[in-house]
Amino acid sequence: MPHLDLLSDIFQRLQARMRKVPNQVIEEVEQEVRDDWGGERVYIPRRGETGRMQMEQRNRAIRADYHRGERAELLARRYGISIKRVRQIVSP
Repeated sequence: MPHLDLLSDIFQRLQARMRKVPNQVIEEVEQEVRDDWGGERVYIPRRGETGRMQMEQRNRAIRADYHRGERAELLARRYGISIKRVRQIVSP
């Protein structure tokens, strides 16, 4: 199971695959990333065919809900996206 701390999870996975990277280098890079990004909410997009298909399916569901009369504000909360993004999705 992945850690709740994304950076720790990433660096542990790298270290397991690339045993030649010294622990000190891993720790320094992790600290630099934490200094630059700590406290931010970072979006990590899905990639590839699976991610594209999931997004298309989500967008179809949003359009269907919207055409059934759901408000953009409710759809934004339901799908975890901005109201602006909902409006982009439902616009012709």
